[in-house]
Amino acid sequence: MNFLDYKDFQTREGLMLTTEMKLMISSAAVRIAFGLRNYEFSLFHTIIIFPDEYYSNYSQQLVKGETSATGVIIFSWNDLKYGNSIPNDSINLGYHEFAHALFFEHLMEPYNNSFKDHYREWLSFVKYNHKLEEAVEKHIFRDYAATNEMEFFAVALENFFERPNHFKDGLPQLYTLMAEMLNQDLAIK
Repeated sequence: MNFLDYKDFQTREGLMLTTEMKLMISSAAVRIAFGLRNYEFSLFHTIIIFPDEYYSNYSQQLVKGETSATGVIIFSWNDLKYGNSIPNDSINLGYHEFAHALFFEHLMEPYNNSFKDHYREWLSFVKYNHKLEEAVEKHIFRDYAATNEMEFFAVALENFFERPNHFKDGLPQLYTLMAEMLNQDLAIK
């Protein structure tokens, strides 16, 4: 309820804002931040929902979602619904965009925190053990994960919540580091 109360939900292109939209978006945010001390995404004040893919002035292309360090998160409603319709395909726009928000929220803070410390360890492990390439080559993550380190983190987070056992079986050390970072472990032992 705190998340819902402190966010400005807006729609574009004539889309009607519904309770379902607010709850679906809020539940994605709260689920990934559930184990963290700072779980409200307080740096993010505005959530914009388009009916479908939209043209981004920032990236100069059609996109399904974006997260801006200025405090705005944007979603395509159709892609958000699709991401929730198949709970184990590792494609979830809500998790993906809030992964980027989590990155901004915790890593832009001027002081150290547990998430930041664990993220640094996670990123070092990814870089020095060539995990971007391995995750894609072994088909543990989708190809988009190899775009860059921020996208790798977002896709890894999607996998953490949608296919935790597959993630843990394929990349056990990386899974464990993510579980420590999020203070959650979803894999069935």
